[in-house]
Amino acid sequence: GMEIDNNQKTHNFFYYKTLINEDGEWKILSTIKNQSLASSNYNQGNYDVSIEYLKKALEINPFDSELLILITECYLIKNNYDKALENITYSIKLEPDFSNNYYKLSNYYTIKKEYSLSIENIKKAIQFAENDKIKSTYYAALSHINMIKQNYDEAIENIKKAIQLDEKSSFNYSIYAVILSQIG
Repeated sequence: GMEIDNNQKTHNFFYYKTLINEDGEWKILSTIKNQSLASSNYNQGNYDVSIEYLKKALEINPFDSELLILITECYLIKNNYDKALENITYSIKLEPDFSNNYYKLSNYYTIKKEYSLSIENIKKAIQFAENDKIKSTYYAALSHINMIKQNYDEAIENIKKAIQLDEKSSFNYSIYAVILSQIG
């Protein structure tokens, strides 16, 4: 079976499990312990610790885009851009129509100040967005990139679309206010 030390017994439930055959004996491996510890450490700002748990979870399930996206996020925060790009690129190969992959890649390019590639990827995220709320988030991100580039007309157009898609998001209205204040 799986070894779990006493402090971590509460994390022993399954998000993902896989059967492995070790010396003729079937064993169940689960990502849940590592995944939940990765999440709690991420939320506390312990990104290095989170990365270690995510690596362990990815050893069990290397095909999980959610894990790959979270490790990408950690690497971006830690300014480890090569590792971030490597993980998000792999995630895109695994799930080429998962919108969050392109959103994360867009974040990578925004940080690298490669805005045309950032815009290209956020547009792919919009294309694959699973629902209006998610699509709204991506339009807000596109608006933000256009604001950085001082393309204020496009930024306004983008944020209006974001508001249209999710009228309850106070975040969208605050971005709109920022754009208007930038224009003066």
